[in-house]
Amino acid sequence: RTDVFGHDPRMLQGPGTDPAAVARIALALCAWQSVTVELVNYTRSGVPYWVEMTITPVADERGWFHYWFSVERDITERKTHEQNLQDQALELERRVLERTRELRHTVQELEAFGRTVSHDLQNPLNGVRGFAELLLAKHGPTLSTDAGRMLGLIQRSADQMHTIIEQLLALNRISSMQARPVAVELGALCMSLFETLQRQRPGPAVQLDTTTCGMVHADLQLLSIVLHSLLDNACKFTGKLSQGAVVRVGLIGVDGGGVLSVADNGIGFDASHAQALFSPFKRLVLAREFDGLGIGLAQAARAAERLGGWLWADSSPGQGTRFHLFLPYPSSAVATVDASTLTAGQPFEN
Repeated sequence: RTDVFGHDPRMLQGPGTDPAAVARIALALCAWQSVTVELVNYTRSGVPYWVEMTITPVADERGWFHYWFSVERDITERKTHEQNLQDQALELERRVLERTRELRHTVQELEAFGRTVSHDLQNPLNGVRGFAELLLAKHGPTLSTDAGRMLGLIQRSADQMHTIIEQLLALNRISSMQARPVAVELGALCMSLFETLQRQRPGPAVQLDTTTCGMVHADLQLLSIVLHSLLDNACKFTGKLSQGAVVRVGLIGVDGGGVLSVADNGIGFDASHAQALFSPFKRLVLAREFDGLGIGLAQAARAAERLGGWLWADSSPGQGTRFHLFLPYPSSAVATVDASTLTAGQPFEN
């Protein structure tokens, strides 16, 4: 008690006490007004603690103020919790900035890789292709059958390498594309892409069913990349059917967006190997008798990520294949269902 008598509350203040909070108290006292502040005080041993101080003037029956009534609450635990949250937020922000820098560095490396592929690989490859064509044009008639066959192999290998490089560059470009959602009529887009594919891929006619399509909100270019790959894949693996080849595109609403599905009645595959489809150059053993480099579905999966969604597949050997694309944008659809019901073999239903 002897340490307290004769002193004002400033004896509890120290280097961590906010001068602005003390000034607010002084102004309120001069004006005989109530005030509530939070400030740091110190124990006798110098340990800081937080208090919430409320000071109220007390008046008599005539309205004259004679003294003050002050209540202090120890809020050290709350302030410590707030500080911890602030520290965690700062640490999270630091990590986000660090990851952003890493991502920016990765993107720059990918761009550099694209430039390297475009120039350092394309130029010598163009030389091989050009000299092979020149050799065939100037000396083709004089070449032996075996030499002509080997020259043809060189040309086909160079053409295949050129296609691989173009596909890798396209895959690289997708990573830097920004999604700008617009309203897209899904049925019309699928029909346009499908007609182009049918002209490029001769063979038995494949029917396209878009009766359960609707409007989606997605980036048109990225969505076109996904659909082109899925429709091309469906046409490819139904191409050996003599008749009755059908590709169905449907849209259903689910919680948080819509699921676009592309289904075919082709050869199908073992669903346990589905993830291998979305990695570059990964092809199923059953699919090796079909043309393709194994990059198209990798492009589709990456484009789906840029759309903010994801791509998955289900199938059974001989039972066709069904690809699903979740789009996290408002979609009008023929029905709203539980996404967990999207399993192999299910037909499109209203």
